[in-house]
Parts: sequence; C-alpha cells; structure tokens
Amino acid sequence: ISFSHTSSYFNTQDNAQVVTIFANVRNNGGSVDPSGSTTTDVVVKFYVDGAQTGEPKVIPSLAFGEEETISIDWKPGRAYKDDTETGIPVKVVVDPSDVISESDKDNNEGEQAFKVLSPPETQHSFLTGFLGLISAIAVSVMLSSYYRNKDLE
Repeated sequence: ISFSHTSSYFNTQDNAQVVTIFANVRNNGGSVDPSGSTTTDVVVKFYVDGAQTGEPKVIPSLAFGEEETISIDWKPGRAYKDDTETGIPVKVVVDPSDVISESDKDNNEGEQAFKVLSPPETQHSFLTGFLGLISAIAVSVMLSSYYRNKDLE
C-alpha cells in the first residue's frame, strides 16, 4: 500500500485534500485457469477506518508472477488522534470472498496507517488579537481622559 501524499491536513472547514491510495497486487501462485497460468477476476477491496471505501476493483487477469497496481481516491473524513493512533488505518484485501484457490491466503491483506492532521489551533491567535484590541481600547480611554482633564486645567 502506498499513498499519493505522505500526510494530509484536515482544514478548518472540516475538509481535506483528496488522497490516492495505491495497492500493488501480485500473483505469487494460486488457482490456475485451463491454459495453466492465469488467475482471473481478482476482486480487491479498500477499507479506511474499518469501513469499505469505494466500489470493489476487479483485475480481469493476473498471470503467475505478474503485478498490477490499482488505486482509489479517498477524501479523509477526520483527523487521526495522535495520542491514541499512529494514523487512520487503511487496509486492502485481495479476494475477500475467498473464491481463488491458493496455497497461501495470509498474504491477501495489507494494512498501513495514514496521517491526517488537524489544523493548528486558532484560539491562540484569536486570544492574542482580543487582548490587543482590549489594550488598544484601554490606551485610548486613558489618553482621552488625560487630554480631557488637561483641558480642564
């Protein structure tokens, strides 16, 4: 599994950039068609955060030793929790219905975490701006009082 980006930001409008998830599917051996060398109609499903993402992909034909790269586009729906997760889990499953006869079914899944980061906190800049405004108002009031009192003298 690989990705079009190393990470993604979830912006302040709760929106994220589209990320392409790539999966390399290789036929290391498996069921053999009558001609003796090819597996056909290989179904591949993508899962993000435990839920299937997009429609299943079908590789029409995959000869012994052949590798095919397939992909889907994904728009993250949340940022990962950096205190409890290493990233959002992305999983690819080949032959999820187990219809291909093969000797090793343990290599039909791949999983990798993808980091979707939260936007930086904006409260600090708001607080700084608010304190600046209050300070400016306080200075204005003091100067106004000073000059008003000076005129009375």
